Amino acid sequence: KGDKQDVWTLGDLKNKKIIYLVAGEYDAAILHQEIERKGSGDDVGVFTLTTGEATSIPAEIIRSFADLGNEEWRIVYDFDDTGLDNMPVRAKELSQTKKKVSMFVWKDEMNPRKKEGFDINDHFLATGNIDIFLNPQSFQEFKEGTEAIEYQGEHHYGNDIAHIYKIDEYIWERIGGKVRIRDAD
Repeated sequence: KGDKQDVWTLGDLKNKKIIYLVAGEYDAAILHQEIERKGSGDDVGVFTLTTGEATSIPAEIIRSFADLGNEEWRIVYDFDDTGLDNMPVRAKELSQTKKKVSMFVWKDEMNPRKKEGFDINDHFLATGNIDIFLNPQSFQEFKEGTEAIEYQGEHHYGNDIAHIYKIDEYIWERIGGKVRIRDAD
């Protein structure tokens, strides 16, 4: 039995302007297929970590990535806790290559059925395109020293659910007692 490879890609990543890190082989395959179909394959590469979204990129791979010639990394992990929690971790690792790193910003309306693990492939099956993943406006640039906004949990207000993040707790501490949240009932 041989060692499991860490990186899986379709085609060469060398001298691409933008290289995507995505969550799994299916996402890599569909994104690569549609990039090729749009005629952008010479400028855009795609890879995934075969060891999963929660696994670090080995240091020797980061070192080899520094010489690929790309201008930007774009990370699109699944729309679930594992994906959202690990995009900033992988971004920090890729920032060691001294190139721009951007993370995809998922929005609730992209996953109206609230499917757990919603991803590039699910979006493609629902819409028939991947344009949102090619739009630079759909990404947030990772800045060194920026902390991820950690998810804290949810609060129920009548029939409404508020998702609370660390930043919300900070704001609440600053304004605590001065704001009253009205129950929907």
